Amino acid sequence: PDLANTGPFSDLGGHWAERWIRPLVAARAIAGFADGTFRPDQIVTRGQLAAHLVQAFGPLTSKRSAPQFSDVPPTALEAPAIAQVYEAAFLAGKSATLFGPNDPVTRLQLAIALSSGLDWPDADAGWLNGLDDRDRLPTWARNRIAGVVAQGLRWSQPSVHQFAPDRPLSRADLAVALHQALVVSGRLTPIDLA
Repeated sequence: PDLANTGPFSDLGGHWAERWIRPLVAARAIAGFADGTFRPDQIVTRGQLAAHLVQAFGPLTSKRSAPQFSDVPPTALEAPAIAQVYEAAFLAGKSATLFGPNDPVTRLQLAIALSSGLDWPDADAGWLNGLDDRDRLPTWARNRIAGVVAQGLRWSQPSVHQFAPDRPLSRADLAVALHQALVVSGRLTPIDLA
């Protein structure tokens, strides 16, 4: 994305996530592309997610040292962001030596990243009762995801009653999650869904 591109965007009119994207762009927490598009349905990679997290929540506080991942050359565009989000505990490597910068991100992975990086507490699994697909959440992640749901993270697509943990994360999904996380942190105001 072109960090200077704050719209208008030729591909947002009527998109389901437009009301979350526009305030994020105005706050410079996310940007569009130089060609005047936002590409809301484009799938987000781990390297792109790192850059978005730094843009939305930076400057980040370091909690640990970042390793030199063999699949992230120091000259790579996203290398500084990957190091920052690793150090801030938003993201971990896929192994001790691999980050997977080109791997797609799922909704579950983003929720875990936000929970870890923003130090959101786990919550009782009862918070998941409103989700029709709560049984699709991995057992190890249920209390963590309950904590994320307790913070207000929900997607409206395909339904507010579905977390869709394995669904590849689109830029629209990312925008909704970032917006809600910035509301929790007091940096943005909630969207009126009425």
